[in-house]
Amino acid sequence: MYVKDGKALPVNLTINYPTGWNILSAAGKPGQNSFVLPNYDLLIDHPVMLGKFFLTSFQDRKNIYYVAIAGDIDKKYIPSFVERIKQVQATAEKIFPPIETNSYVDFFLFPPFAGQWSDGLEHLDSFLIYLNQAL
Repeated sequence: MYVKDGKALPVNLTINYPTGWNILSAAGKPGQNSFVLPNYDLLIDHPVMLGKFFLTSFQDRKNIYYVAIAGDIDKKYIPSFVERIKQVQATAEKIFPPIETNSYVDFFLFPPFAGQWSDGLEHLDSFLIYLNQAL
């Protein structure tokens, strides 16, 4: 939802959330809950994960990558899952030009209601993927 004829206006967003929860968006750093973006399109292109989730990061030559994992997961598999993400990223860097961002967020959600489907969406500085099975 947005203000008619107002998509080009700057956006200020502050999210208040319960103690003990985490927040992450590619529009900021982990724990940041206030965002200032130049327009609505950039706001909508930076999803926010809010709640209790696993968060780690790794860095290449230029960028920091955040990996956020939420849902029905067995925590013992997270380290190997993150290592595979690092391998995919390293391979992508050899094939594609470098991404034009200082940080990138990989959002992984394993919702118990996913059933037989998986889905994902690429954003400007992140991607969000729903997976139908836990790690």
